[in-house]
Amino acid sequence: MKISASLIFLSILLGTISFNPNLAFAGGPPLCVAPNNGGTTQMTNCDYNHSPETHFEIINGLAPGNSILSDGIILDWLNEINMPGGSLGGEIEKGDPKLNLSMGGVGFLFSRNVNMPVSVEIHTGPRTPGDPVQMYDTDLFMLQGQLPIGDPDFDLLRITAGTGFGMPSPGHTNLTLLPGGNWQVDSFFDITYRIDFIGAPGGPLAGMSGSTTGTIRMQATTIDTCGNGTLEGLETCDDNNTGNGDGCSAACQVEPGFICTSEPSVCEPVPPPPFCGDLIVDPTAGEECEPPGTATCDLDCHLIPQPFCGDLIVDPTAGEECEPPGTATCDLNCHLIPQPFCGDLIVDPTTGEECEPPGTATCDLNCHLIPPPEQSVGGELVSTDNTALLLAGIQSSTVWMLPALIGIAGAGIYYIRTRMNKE
Repeated sequence: MKISASLIFLSILLGTISFNPNLAFAGGPPLCVAPNNGGTTQMTNCDYNHSPETHFEIINGLAPGNSILSDGIILDWLNEINMPGGSLGGEIEKGDPKLNLSMGGVGFLFSRNVNMPVSVEIHTGPRTPGDPVQMYDTDLFMLQGQLPIGDPDFDLLRITAGTGFGMPSPGHTNLTLLPGGNWQVDSFFDITYRIDFIGAPGGPLAGMSGSTTGTIRMQATTIDTCGNGTLEGLETCDDNNTGNGDGCSAACQVEPGFICTSEPSVCEPVPPPPFCGDLIVDPTAGEECEPPGTATCDLDCHLIPQPFCGDLIVDPTAGEECEPPGTATCDLNCHLIPQPFCGDLIVDPTTGEECEPPGTATCDLNCHLIPPPEQSVGGELVSTDNTALLLAGIQSSTVWMLPALIGIAGAGIYYIRTRMNKE
């Protein structure tokens, strides 16, 4: 059997097409694992890679027999939005990812890898959030993007796809809840696309232009591009490098003893656990005070009981005078309530007092009255206890007035007026 030289040459070229080995998977790409969002997840949480059997193609406008085949992957979603509605009665999911195209010439030497910014709109069918398995139809409603002006090979490289542009692109999705709470996403789209190109002057495609329509199957997958500053797939960090020892490892995993946040990841050492003496009171660790070793805080950061009014211990250093408070002799502030006493200038019969102040001619030292002494008039005893005084030894027939002053403690001055007649 004879094989023409042109077929041999074509087979050699096909064997050397510069596909990106990281973007083409034997047997299909690995399934996407996406985070939970309200009992379900969104398509924009996954990358979409072409199946190994299909590629983006540029044919029209090239020399006869030549073509450009491209591996394609949609990744690095930005500006994701999802809302109810769409052509399938479920949700509309939008975003602005990149379309990575790893291009290789067939029949001529050409190799490029470009990241084209695109806008994507996906319509999904109804599903029930919370169900552990969710199956629904999907539709790539719109995809459109082009390379910025100034590319060395293309004056124009534009791709348009989706049902909304009259190019049917149906799909289907199965979500399966994983033990950790994430979702395994088995999803694909059979996309109808159109690629328009104009070759740049001076490049390998100079003077060429054309439009090619084709179909490609894109499948949800997880692509980890460690070191690009974007969290993707199973990465737990990405700090824009693939070095070790800075908190984010060469495999884009958080290293022990570090915490990583943001995109690109910023990694910092894990702060030490709280301890007694760190000047921060941590009730979860049983601390009651800081710093330790003071008059009010012991060495284990527990409060030292302080004296208080009502603790039944009189503490003069705190101004206490008595305990317990709230009694007849001790007020509510543990201060003594003044008590009546002999000498306070207030006669208090309830304590047996009869007079104030003590130590006078009529008031003894115990605040008791001193009885007045008995007195005599004209040699006869005058009793101060009688209302009528017997006066003897007076010879005058009439006594009109006899003033008599008898001191009686606390009683004042008595004037006695007596008239006696003898028969």
